[in-house]
Amino acid sequence: MTSYRRAAGGFAALMIGCAVALTAPTSALAEVIDPDQPYNGIEGNFTGGDVTDPSIEQPTDSQTSLKIQLSQEYYAVNFQGADPTQLNMLEADYVAQYGDSGYVDPGDGAGLRTTAASSRILGLSQTGQSKGYYCGPASGYMILRYLHGTGFKSKYNGASLSQPNLATSSHMATEANGATTWTSKRFATGINRWRGFNWYVQVPKPSGSLLVAVFAHSIGGNGMPIGADTVEFAGGSHYNGHPTNKTIGHWIVGFGYTASGQTSSWADPATTVWSATKPSFSYSTSSFATRFLQSNGIVY
Repeated sequence: MTSYRRAAGGFAALMIGCAVALTAPTSALAEVIDPDQPYNGIEGNFTGGDVTDPSIEQPTDSQTSLKIQLSQEYYAVNFQGADPTQLNMLEADYVAQYGDSGYVDPGDGAGLRTTAASSRILGLSQTGQSKGYYCGPASGYMILRYLHGTGFKSKYNGASLSQPNLATSSHMATEANGATTWTSKRFATGINRWRGFNWYVQVPKPSGSLLVAVFAHSIGGNGMPIGADTVEFAGGSHYNGHPTNKTIGHWIVGFGYTASGQTSSWADPATTVWSATKPSFSYSTSSFATRFLQSNGIVY
């Protein structure tokens, strides 16, 4: 298993997970700090086999299966040193079966071809997080509510759709971990278990071109919102009214784009945490990837 380490040094500000203001004593920090963040040097392990949950029945639809196969191959190529020509072979198989209009390799965005419109905004409704560390469950709730409606129960355990139910160990494990951590990969696991098949996959550190392509494909082509686990460093760039004196790890939802993906629209659950935060905002897609997604990444 190949692993890489995020640099731990050089951060004077304390990392806080999911829009939680730290007022607790040192002994309680583990309950509010997102342990996936760079300040504590957590390692992330990425292999093809890690991107799906074996407890979920695999889809029978061949196109969905191929998306998963391509995503797994992406992990193998980028983190295990496999021959990149394997991706080209998978792409050729896809084009031969489905034509040149769908999902191909997710490596750098160059291979993501789509017939999507130049702009598309999904009718996703924003909701605020019900707890300070519930940005993950709130973001998952927005995605699932848009895709299936509020009455859609978990295929994994029959639970009713809610932030607390998404936060359980059966899904995102937010309560158990004190955050929906990137390294646990439980955001994707939680959504996939709720839906009953492995569609959403986790991709770290997307380039600007890849994020543009993902918006055009996932939202424009498939009508599927995406999740993003952002990091804003104290004193650096922040977005949507988040306090600039804090370093923040935070999940949000991408739900639309204009200019062929160059500008993206995001729903932010932190409206219940900070008064200056708006329910949604727009940002240059490539700049957003560069500024906020190079510590963690996206789920789509």
